[in-house]
Amino acid sequence: MRRRIAKKRRFFDVSVSPGSPDPKIDKCFSGSSNALGWFLPRWLLPTRGIGRTFLIRRFGTEGIYFEPMSRSAGTTRIAADIARRSLWAALNTSLRIYHPARTWMRYSYESFGENPYQPRVAQKVVGLAFLSAVSAWEEFVERVFLGYLAGAIAGNGYAPKLTVGPCRNRSHALRILGAVGGGDPQRFLRWNDWAWVKHVASVYFRDGEPFACLDEVTVARLRDAQVIRNRVAHDSAKARSQFKRCVNALQGCLLDQPLPRGFSPGEFLANDSPSECFGRFDIYPADDHTYGDFFEFFISMFFEASVVLCPPPKGLGA
Repeated sequence: MRRRIAKKRRFFDVSVSPGSPDPKIDKCFSGSSNALGWFLPRWLLPTRGIGRTFLIRRFGTEGIYFEPMSRSAGTTRIAADIARRSLWAALNTSLRIYHPARTWMRYSYESFGENPYQPRVAQKVVGLAFLSAVSAWEEFVERVFLGYLAGAIAGNGYAPKLTVGPCRNRSHALRILGAVGGGDPQRFLRWNDWAWVKHVASVYFRDGEPFACLDEVTVARLRDAQVIRNRVAHDSAKARSQFKRCVNALQGCLLDQPLPRGFSPGEFLANDSPSECFGRFDIYPADDHTYGDFFEFFISMFFEASVVLCPPPKGLGA
């Protein structure tokens, strides 16, 4: 089977191996914000240059051209930055869910007739939006960690120094990490535990960088975010106890002080946040926050932490 790709009335023949198991082409961003490219799997090769992989780039209306490239270098470079882009997209989605839901949390006689949701339901929507943001962060950490183990390069060209040789790919990296836990990576890997992430990073990366580069304030807030996420997902006694201590600590109260009856994670996230609980924000600064509450401060923290682990290309937005 052959496919033809047009460029200004010229055509490039592309050979496709018969019986390809998965004809899907992974889409990924490359180069700049107005450049979108596709990495061709090994079974999809140009007619000339058998055994080599190519990156197809499309720049606006300038057409399409082939660029020979190394499979490992090209795919890992793209995968590292696409993980950050995916996280930023998920965080922005959480904000878009949160902002209208927060206005529906208001208790008043008019609110029950004007709002599409009852306030308690709106609080659950806020909690679920936060849970999705935390889950996106955990997925980002996993993708970046495994990508770096496979030789990935961040958008700005940064690559951590490995203490062992690079893995063939992320699947190989996952199997290596899982071998330490008895062969079951899903039971061993704990991307939501930053102390564990730093410990494992110190084994595979020189000085544990970049995972050891997060400041203590950010690490503490990551721990708090996980506690809040657990309270959204679980109603166990342990989750309630940890949530109570976390909320009281962030609000400057006694750790064992009882919370108001029915106090939910969504209600807490809508409270005003003391700026001293968080670090400095550059990507989503506090001045740009709509409400200045804990939800927006936590989202800003995820943005800042992401560029520490995977620096973006200079001058390139999400």
